[in-house]
Amino acid sequence: MTNFQVNIFSLGGIIAALIMLTLPFSTSIPIVLSGILLFLWLLSFQFMGLPELLRRNKIAVFSLAIFTGLLIATSYSSAPFGEAISTWGKYREFFLLIILLSFLRDAQHRKWSLYAFMAGSIGTLVISYAMYFDFVPRPAHAATLRSIITHSIMVAFFAFYCALQINKATETQSRIFWWILLFVSIHNLYFVAMGRTGQLLGLLMVLLYCFQHLNTRNSLILIASLTIFLFLFINYSEIGFRISEGFTNVLDYNFDNPETETSMGKRLTFWKHSFTIIGESPWIGHGTGSFETEFKRIAAANQYVTKNPHSEFLSLSVQMGIPGLLLFIGFLVSQYRLSLKLDNDSKWLAQALLLTITITSIFNSPMLDHTEGHWFACLLALCFASLTPSDA
Repeated sequence: MTNFQVNIFSLGGIIAALIMLTLPFSTSIPIVLSGILLFLWLLSFQFMGLPELLRRNKIAVFSLAIFTGLLIATSYSSAPFGEAISTWGKYREFFLLIILLSFLRDAQHRKWSLYAFMAGSIGTLVISYAMYFDFVPRPAHAATLRSIITHSIMVAFFAFYCALQINKATETQSRIFWWILLFVSIHNLYFVAMGRTGQLLGLLMVLLYCFQHLNTRNSLILIASLTIFLFLFINYSEIGFRISEGFTNVLDYNFDNPETETSMGKRLTFWKHSFTIIGESPWIGHGTGSFETEFKRIAAANQYVTKNPHSEFLSLSVQMGIPGLLLFIGFLVSQYRLSLKLDNDSKWLAQALLLTITITSIFNSPMLDHTEGHWFACLLALCFASLTPSDA
């Protein structure tokens, strides 16, 4: 690299960290920063290294394939062309991931982004509690700056990160600091934000931690403690009703006469119609951005209309057919396979991120959503940018 390229590359690392830092708090700032990062990627000729990146990192291969496939699918979409292009643009996180993988291959850049992740996560908790105790104005829905789904996903993952730091801490003060953050994260997840996706994710994170770090005896003790906590939380907590409510909504759902007034009722209706839509064009789908058009065509007149089925698996299947589903599954599988080639700290975090993306993608469309999509792209790059060609 020339000195000019080195300076641009360093600036790109700073911008990547700023994206990670600002994501929990702003929508417009990360978009502007992402545009600047793309410009720096082009200006520093990082795109010349794209073939080498694709050789060493299969995640980048699947990410580029999905992004390209969605572009091709705009050409036959049943949605208006403007809507199709707009939806394709919302999946820009797949391309942002490739850019971030280029800039975060430097260890110092990854360290900056890791610090930004920690600062953003702690700031998210601080703001949430400031709202909770009415120190600052709060939205009507919850004491969260973002939606409760987005917030709870971020907090559940950060709680797992805190557990990893406790596991590796050698100094008492450091261990106490991370224990406090872990306790605060768990309390926020179950008693403040109350997002069910994040709460489910939190429970699964405990199982993952047992698998990664504990022997059979300690795993059974932790799982038994978790079971007792769940029993008490659901049956005796004033806010534990959201979990039992979710189960009740699923059990009471009538597929012949669907109820769409509840959150789970809406999701089940979206999924039901999604399978019908996919069955009509299983091999190429209906095109990028087509879900709303197709949903309106087959749904009852009184049913709630949405732009996506609240499942990334179904969303990509509707738009690109089975090939889109297989590409997304390949995207996830490649994360697991490459995680095995990382050092232990990075491997454990990468596997927790894979679990987060998978569970979130069952109940939501995170790569279509701005905050979750950018957040996942940043963390994926943070975990996997260190891979070399020998790791491929």
